[in-house]
Amino acid sequence: MEHFVEKYVEKLDWTLTAEHRELLLFLFNNLHVDELGEEEQCLFIDYFLKSESLQNMAVSAVALFEIIHEIEENVPAIELGERLANGEEQRNYYERKWYGAKINELKHQTQKEGNVFHVPFAKYNAVPGPIIICLEQSEGMVMYSEACKSMILPLFVTAHREQRDLYIVPYNTHLLAHYYFENGHMNLSDFTNFIECEGDGEGEATIIPVLQFAKGLLQEHSSCSNAEIIIFTSGEPTDGHCVAEPSVNTLIQEMMDQYHAEISVIAMCEKKFNEHYFQFANKVYFVEDTVL
Repeated sequence: MEHFVEKYVEKLDWTLTAEHRELLLFLFNNLHVDELGEEEQCLFIDYFLKSESLQNMAVSAVALFEIIHEIEENVPAIELGERLANGEEQRNYYERKWYGAKINELKHQTQKEGNVFHVPFAKYNAVPGPIIICLEQSEGMVMYSEACKSMILPLFVTAHREQRDLYIVPYNTHLLAHYYFENGHMNLSDFTNFIECEGDGEGEATIIPVLQFAKGLLQEHSSCSNAEIIIFTSGEPTDGHCVAEPSVNTLIQEMMDQYHAEISVIAMCEKKFNEHYFQFANKVYFVEDTVL
């Protein structure tokens, strides 16, 4: 893979700096670009070389891997030595680490009654639910756009390793689009659209429509369990006062009960965050000091 990248860059008559080379290889390894066809791999390299935004996001993604570990327990922290290691070796290492953790979890959940062991194999073999990322695109989120996308990039690692569908849903007062990555595999068209996506100039955002859309996505995975919904927000949805209404409570409770969905909120600014609007969240993280 490394030889392929350098050979193609040389063909383009580009000078690849050591930093750009490391970043490009980092993206190839962690976004599994090498699984694409050769033509699409070349298109990805072209896009990287021309996109200053993606280059900046890659820089931040490398630095933010340890923060993502706190956001999502199954995203391992990447230390410098591991980051510079062979990509396939690194990938295999984390796959072994993850499967080992699943076996240990199974052992801890096994119960003994007399000489009978109750092993929850059904839970272990359950189809993992999707990761649904709701990305607010309000005026207040403009300054955090690249930082948010940088934090999303490592979640491709989780989705791919666990063979989980990954959805990215940008929104403000309405849904702008949604991007789909089946089993965490790279989809070049949706990926570049995600990197380029921005709000349409509206200054505010509402939370209930995107929660309803997330529920619809979960309904397409009726046999799944342990779904995750991650909301990137400025913390002040204009319909936040409606979240306490019975119909919204029912919507959220159904996602948690039927799909075992865990809802995390990544808030950009603690001072602007209205906790009453997000009482449904299992976890809330404030990242302003980290991303600025």
